[in-house]
Amino acid sequence: MRKTVLITGVSGGIGKELANRFAKGGHHIVLVARSEGKIQDLAQEYRKKYGIQATVIAKDVAAPGVPQEIYHELKEKGIVVDYLVNNAVSVCSGRLWKRIWNKKLI
Repeated sequence: MRKTVLITGVSGGIGKELANRFAKGGHHIVLVARSEGKIQDLAQEYRKKYGIQATVIAKDVAAPGVPQEIYHELKEKGIVVDYLVNNAVSVCSGRLWKRIWNKKLI
């Protein structure tokens, strides 16, 4: 039975390469990124080239509530994720960065 991998930040760079490698290895993939056009094209390419299932979710995982939306969307579609590759990048700077940096984590 094929495993399913959810990969965030797949519209380019490392995320795109990871998606390609998992698809090439025969895994079903869930592609998550903000750029729907790019990931639709990737999904189509992986379906044709590797014969896998490729699900597209065009959302910004850094936005509040989006991870829960993704969870519910996958649950409704009956997709069980076996592996998560959280490759999406979130950028912060200035005062927010200082607050995060100075926060005690333990």
